[in-house]
Amino acid sequence: MQLVTHVQNYMLRLALVSLCWLSSIAIANVESKEQNILPLVEKQVFTLPSLTLLNGATISNVSVGWEAYGELNADKSNVVLVTHYFSGSSHAAGRYTPEGALGYWDALIGPGKAIDTSTYYVISVDTLVNLNAYSDTVTTTGPASVNPETGTPWGLDFPVVTIRDFVNVQKAVLESLGISKLHAVVGASMGSMQAIDWASAYPDWVPRMISVIGAGESDAWTTAALEQWTTPIKVDSRWKQGNYSQEEQPIDGLVGSLMLITQHALTPAFFNQQGQALGYQQLEEAPMRDIRQKPYYCELAAL
Repeated sequence: MQLVTHVQNYMLRLALVSLCWLSSIAIANVESKEQNILPLVEKQVFTLPSLTLLNGATISNVSVGWEAYGELNADKSNVVLVTHYFSGSSHAAGRYTPEGALGYWDALIGPGKAIDTSTYYVISVDTLVNLNAYSDTVTTTGPASVNPETGTPWGLDFPVVTIRDFVNVQKAVLESLGISKLHAVVGASMGSMQAIDWASAYPDWVPRMISVIGAGESDAWTTAALEQWTTPIKVDSRWKQGNYSQEEQPIDGLVGSLMLITQHALTPAFFNQQGQALGYQQLEEAPMRDIRQKPYYCELAAL
């Protein structure tokens, strides 16, 4: 157990180093130029009375959050849809409060940036079954939502949804704003899958599509990896077949899953580079004497 904790600490430190490095670039790029900062962002909520899914099931009272940056032009032809990655949300840019967190693509979205909000109306939507269902800044409908027939959370009884269902909800949000065509759709990782599906399902809507680290299908290797990622969560005693509460979530399992995802997401060369930055050594004196002792790199990273 102690060894697992060491590995978890290392993996989490590694992930934090990577994220801090990326964040430092984004923050430096934004805050050095006052004119590139977006005004405070207001989260909106969209509701559908019912939604028929790709598998034929129907969900009632569907609610998702969305936000937008820039101004919609008169003929509504300047819309860029940003579809978010698996663990993300619609918070792609800007801040909700002056001290709030920047959106994940703030370095790319804003006045004078790659996706220029001086020209484009940029919109993003929380997906169904969003991972951040318990966040105050996310609105989603999924297993954590209350099943109107039982008065209790859906859990794994929630109907199975697909990327096409994400896309159809986004389309409904756009249509509620009187939008009938996009200038472009852009997404990263799972967001790229949505972008590709947009272009496939509704080609008349999408003259331009940007897929960032994406794929049009899941091959056997990826499917097996996805199953591996779920295993730590399912063996956590708090998982309870998906019927866990907000107060007792399978956090240990989630940590184990994120360890796998982090390693799979990084190349060995970059992973090892970050390990060296954390002081990783192949031979550590303390664990050699007592396996319960933390390796040196864990102590170094804790400083």
